[in-house]
Amino acid sequence: MLAGVDEMIKFASDFQKSRAGGQTDIFGVMGSKAEATITKLNLPDVGDIDKKQKLSWEKELLGIYVSEHPLSEYIDSLKKIAAPISSITSGHEGKRVRIGGIITTLKSIITRNNQQMAFAQIEDDRGKLEVLVFPKLFEADSAIWSEDNPVVVTGRVSTKDDQMKVLADKVMSLPEAVANGDLEKMPKVRTRTPKASPSQKIVLRVTKDTSKDILDNIKKVLSNASGNSPVYIRIPYNGGSRDMMTRTKVKISPDLIKKLKEVLSPEAVKVE
Repeated sequence: MLAGVDEMIKFASDFQKSRAGGQTDIFGVMGSKAEATITKLNLPDVGDIDKKQKLSWEKELLGIYVSEHPLSEYIDSLKKIAAPISSITSGHEGKRVRIGGIITTLKSIITRNNQQMAFAQIEDDRGKLEVLVFPKLFEADSAIWSEDNPVVVTGRVSTKDDQMKVLADKVMSLPEAVANGDLEKMPKVRTRTPKASPSQKIVLRVTKDTSKDILDNIKKVLSNASGNSPVYIRIPYNGGSRDMMTRTKVKISPDLIKKLKEVLSPEAVKVE
């Protein structure tokens, strides 16, 4: 549909001009003997959509990945070479860590010394974290710092200004890191099993058949219930399921749960 936007706009414009000129009414009729003359709309045949492009559209339009996470094929390998982003805490201040994931956003700036640096957001299947890329590292391989690129980043944790981030000093493409399998012998990070949180979370189960209209309605319902409880999407994965954290946080209430169940189904909405 996106590929046919220009054609649809032209079709609509031509139709309006035709009506204004008295050539046809909405039914394509001019008198009792006239035949319907509505022009046929021919949309381009674009074939199958590239998986990476499809996932990018899902993230841009809905704020979440629906059909699958772009890291799906790397999840098991990533666990062996990098720490889960969700395991990085303020307790790791000053410690060197290695994380991996997709670059979801990238903002580059020019420093006072006329050098280019960047702020990137890295996201794995469990969380996201800001990465600060100083000029020397950025200029060494600026091409790798692109949105939707899967990367492995090494650096030190900083909590300056109460904002946790990683000050990157090394980067490698994730496929290359997985293929090499010979990353330096440093701890990914000493991970600790987090204590159980007293707060609850909402888990919404969706499938590949869940329509865009339903997803849009879910987003609308959640946007009207801002709060502190996280929302997870449960999707099919390797014969089972996987919970993916969204950026949305809500205030859980009976009314919110009722509305979500009306949009999805009673069994597809859980409070855990």
